[in-house]
Amino acid sequence: MSWSASVKDELCRVPLSRKCCAVSECYGALLFSNTFSSDRVKLVTEHAGFAERLRELFALAFGISLKIEKNKKYSLETTDTEALQTALGFDKSRSIALRLNLSVLENECCPASLLRGVFLSGGYAADPQRRYHLEITGNRWHVTNELMNLCSELMTAPKRLDRDGSYMLYYKKSSEIEDFLTLIGAPLSAMDVMNAGAEKALRNNAMRRVNCDTANADKTVNAAISQVAAINALISGGKFESLSPELQLTAAARIDNPDSSLNELAALLHIGKSCLAHRLRRLVEM
Repeated sequence: MSWSASVKDELCRVPLSRKCCAVSECYGALLFSNTFSSDRVKLVTEHAGFAERLRELFALAFGISLKIEKNKKYSLETTDTEALQTALGFDKSRSIALRLNLSVLENECCPASLLRGVFLSGGYAADPQRRYHLEITGNRWHVTNELMNLCSELMTAPKRLDRDGSYMLYYKKSSEIEDFLTLIGAPLSAMDVMNAGAEKALRNNAMRRVNCDTANADKTVNAAISQVAAINALISGGKFESLSPELQLTAAARIDNPDSSLNELAALLHIGKSCLAHRLRRLVEM
């Protein structure tokens, strides 16, 4: 099962209690349905839970029994649209205008219910362990435009992409996806997004520490190689015996311990790290 399907599973478990919210959720689903006209409604979905929820929603909201057929997908439809048109405030003598009728959202709980129906019908969310992406895609320009305005009033405005008669609203930030999922009734999925973000932050911090340690180790090794090479050059050039006793002792310690860090070498010589660094720098510069 995809993560997007698991989000829809959670949304389908939201209790059906208030009729106004059932009407709003149905409306959201219809706005992104296959057919939404004055004489016929048809919704197609791959999600079994959503198909069953639609039957319950339409019964509660409009007293309509949806006919359901299953092939590879679930197809739900009805031609009994009179009660639906009345509830959604459409003029029975005219075709349904594919715009968002905000008067349907009469109570504070209704906008979230409408967005839940929208996501169940036309939404997708990527697995947050891989990437942050939540989208709602439809083919009705006015609906997309007005839905964007509604989202802007409730939370951060989504981004929009129009392409070849397809209109997409989307979020790319984890915090925005968390807010949207919480709003529409999927707090557990929102927590998944939050946890994924925390895990990614931990991994990134660990990787930065590893990279930093690796860089420091490389720097130490390169410095030691330069120091050993400089000391060997002093020895081969006959200059070693002319060095002060302190520099001779330091040079011998570095030759014998080429992999030791400055701290380790300083401890071996019983001197401070800054003093050791000064001596090694003098050896390299000679």
